Amino acid sequence: MLDNVAAFTRYTGDEISDTGATDPGKYLYLVTFEVPEDFQEEFDAWYERDHLPHLMSNEAWIRCRRYKIVESDPVGFTRATVHELTDLSALDSPERERARATPWRARLSQND
Repeated sequence: MLDNVAAFTRYTGDEISDTGATDPGKYLYLVTFEVPEDFQEEFDAWYERDHLPHLMSNEAWIRCRRYKIVESDPVGFTRATVHELTDLSALDSPERERARATPWRARLSQND
């Protein structure tokens, strides 16, 4: 085991949203966030109304399930999203670039 590298991670959470059932994706892509409590409502609104629509417009991005983390190891994460993809090219797609370049995201990213 490498020094200072966790060999195990665990997240327990309550589902916030799900874009809907579909055939399973070939790839799972997990994204975790540490969102301060004061910003969680705005973060969730941004993710649902601004970020996800861009991602889901890519045909290889087939499902997103979001969770409010109630317990984690390592500690600190408050939100997690499990993305299902049919092709890894979705991670380098124009849709993902647009999702990461909106004014709302720029405003949120100014916070710690």
